[in-house]
Amino acid sequence: MATGMATGKDAGKGVVHTKPDYLEKELAGIDSFDSALHLVHQAMGDVVVADQALGDGFVLLKEEEKRRLVGIPVLLMEWIFSPGDFGEDFVSVKVVGKVPGGGIVKAIMNDGSTGICQQLRALTAETGMHGGLMARNGLRVSEYLYDTEKGAVVPRAARTSRRALRTT
Repeated sequence: MATGMATGKDAGKGVVHTKPDYLEKELAGIDSFDSALHLVHQAMGDVVVADQALGDGFVLLKEEEKRRLVGIPVLLMEWIFSPGDFGEDFVSVKVVGKVPGGGIVKAIMNDGSTGICQQLRALTAETGMHGGLMARNGLRVSEYLYDTEKGAVVPRAARTSRRALRTT
């Protein structure tokens, strides 16, 4: 992380709480993200990272980023079901994953597949749970070969994947 950036409980400390007064030539001289960051740091003190200062620090995972949660301990803090765009509900899950070396991943994972969403829907229906579930071995990826629209097997080259909670 760049010097002069505040995160977590340090967000807002060391920040000048006045409107910055940039000179026109300073603004005109911005030629990179780093130069803009340096200018703001000079004028305002520490730059606050938005996902740390606003909200709870959980960031939305893109579909391809879900692989970060494969094979590591994952704690599902809470989940809610919402209507999806294609008629089926999807689930939004706040997860914390323990990465090698002691770090964590704090993320919001959306899923509408027959994997995680279906598993959590069944668990919620059976127990009323909406959080507090640990998958010791994280997520697993299952390759599948079925196209529900065509009702046929998908050729190997066009396979997609889905995620499910590891139960072993």
